[in-house]
Amino acid sequence: MSAASRLTGWFRKAPTVLRAGHPSLRVKAEPIKVEDIPTQKIQRVIREMKGVFSSPYTPVVGLAAPQIGHPIRLIAYRLEDKKLLEERRIDPVPLTFLINPTLLITDKDPETKWSAEYESCESVPNYNALVKRAGHVKVEALDLKGNKVSFSTGGFLARLLQHEMDHLDGVLFTDRMDCKSFRHDKYIDKYELYTGR
Repeated sequence: MSAASRLTGWFRKAPTVLRAGHPSLRVKAEPIKVEDIPTQKIQRVIREMKGVFSSPYTPVVGLAAPQIGHPIRLIAYRLEDKKLLEERRIDPVPLTFLINPTLLITDKDPETKWSAEYESCESVPNYNALVKRAGHVKVEALDLKGNKVSFSTGGFLARLLQHEMDHLDGVLFTDRMDCKSFRHDKYIDKYELYTGR
């Protein structure tokens, strides 16, 4: 991306990410028909989602179409932040869109043994909480050309995909969180010793 393109992106207003309490975040999203993928309506949603990822004001790694007011089954994710890649010891993933994704939990451990990690969300800005997620999943979906894609993944990407898939069913991470772990960002790494007391 050229310097001019980056500069233009900084000044172009990205779509507003809806906040918890907006009814659109509680609606079950509708599937997208394959023949509708190239239509202006769906392509506009894709452009708007790309706008959120390119904006310096919305530092997201994942996004679901309902978060910007479109109740369709479309999610996107990108793992390119150097700090995140180093901390998680994961490979970068370019901006990827999944249409009508389905997710199968392939974790061999029962739900009671799933690991809990802090999650955050642009729809619940400045707060995060511990959420239990499966460590391994299999995803099937369509890409932006309508081709079928299928892959298995684990770790951080598996968690991210479960989070975004929840958005398609009107579920927020606050519905799944350990309520006592809910905290403001300014307390990250400050009061961990007191969790659960």
